[in-house]
Amino acid sequence: MTNNDSGPESGSESQRDTLSIDRRGYLQTLGVLGTLGVGTAAGGMPAAAAQDPVTYDGRSEDAPWREAAHERIEEIRKTDFEVEVRNPGGQPMNDATVDVTMADHAFDFGSAVSVSHILGDSEDDERYRETFLEDFNKAVIENGLKYPSFLGPWGDSKEGAIETLEWLEEHDIPARGHYLLWEEYGTDGGGGMSIDNPDSLSDEELRQLVTERIQNHATDVGDLVTEWDMHNHPIWQPNFRAEDGADLGWDAVLEWWNAGAQATDGELYTNEMGAVAGDFFRDQHYEFVERLLDDGAPVDGVGFMGHVQQPNGNVTPPKELLETYDMYGDLGLPILITEFDIQIESRENEELVEWQTDFLRDFLTASFSHEAVEGVMSWGFWAGDHWRPTGAYYNDDWTVRPHGEKFQELVFEEWWTDERGETGCDGRYTTRGFKGDYQITAEKGELSGETTVSIDDDTETVTVDLTPPGRRGSN
Repeated sequence: MTNNDSGPESGSESQRDTLSIDRRGYLQTLGVLGTLGVGTAAGGMPAAAAQDPVTYDGRSEDAPWREAAHERIEEIRKTDFEVEVRNPGGQPMNDATVDVTMADHAFDFGSAVSVSHILGDSEDDERYRETFLEDFNKAVIENGLKYPSFLGPWGDSKEGAIETLEWLEEHDIPARGHYLLWEEYGTDGGGGMSIDNPDSLSDEELRQLVTERIQNHATDVGDLVTEWDMHNHPIWQPNFRAEDGADLGWDAVLEWWNAGAQATDGELYTNEMGAVAGDFFRDQHYEFVERLLDDGAPVDGVGFMGHVQQPNGNVTPPKELLETYDMYGDLGLPILITEFDIQIESRENEELVEWQTDFLRDFLTASFSHEAVEGVMSWGFWAGDHWRPTGAYYNDDWTVRPHGEKFQELVFEEWWTDERGETGCDGRYTTRGFKGDYQITAEKGELSGETTVSIDDDTETVTVDLTPPGRRGSN
């Protein structure tokens, strides 16, 4: 991110973002939108509580939660380590200059990506790929692994999704799969299992079909993903367990989780909204995960959708966000923010743009400060292809927005380590840095050496051997 544009944007974008309707028809009915705080609540889920739309508790610079969060970041996201520099004879080299250069975070700062832009050949596609690789270290395909895409009803293809995953693998970007199970028959909810004529199926036939679909999907993708949203929207859409639909019961849920575990070596996560962007499903999601664990289901992590909606008041202040992390942290599972964006009503309103920038700062700070949280996945980054365009980090013309700049400032400046120093008489240089991948170089006179290493709490000493010119190599 190098460009800045803090000025107003076209009214057309604000208008098309007002109801946050995805091009796939996600949340397209008034009833479903109501469950997210637009109009009347539906499905037993309350509308978001009314609050001041341009502030939130804990926004001030001297808010009590902030200092404690910074202290936790220093404690849990950084670690001490030392660099030992040796001369060509293997002896400690004093007064050698050491450069410690961070290359990547251990924490996941990822994004959803589009198959069409990863594989496309337009100028925007090329810029899309370059920007993604510059800004993010993990990926999830937004739509391509959803059954309607993968199996064809949306006009996409299995081949395109697989090719996209292979491109990510070639660029050393780990990918997560979205999703193996979503208890929706058709595509009206934005995904589902792509099951035709469900009324013609008995409960047992439906149960078996879903099991086979999970197994086939995981097998087709194989080890191209490191983890899956095993169960997407288990609270919002328990349609295969609902009284007015199929009534397959809890045993079917356990069968599906076990089927997923048998078909993939990837980790399996729940994925639900209403815990960190509003709290309307926080308790129900917790109870769902707790029951899975009690019954021995192979749950590896908890996924929270973080679609923050300023127009509807689905905003969770930092203190409450940390309390939610504490609550779920007791389950002993890692937490991943699987889908993060911050929608505002209009980018022409400077006060809202400032609000968005501050809230991104505080959401990321609170999340990064909690030991149970392993990453934040942004749900896209470019307004040219974003389901809630006012939330994108970049404008259509690729100029970066203020909250995009704040993302960069945090991830690549405030939470980044680049250090230089000299070894002592024992040939050692000690420093402290954020956990992640590093390139470490050392030199003295005409001697030099370098190595790449992942730094974590288990790292004690990194060794760099110096060699004379013409005998360059890495440790």
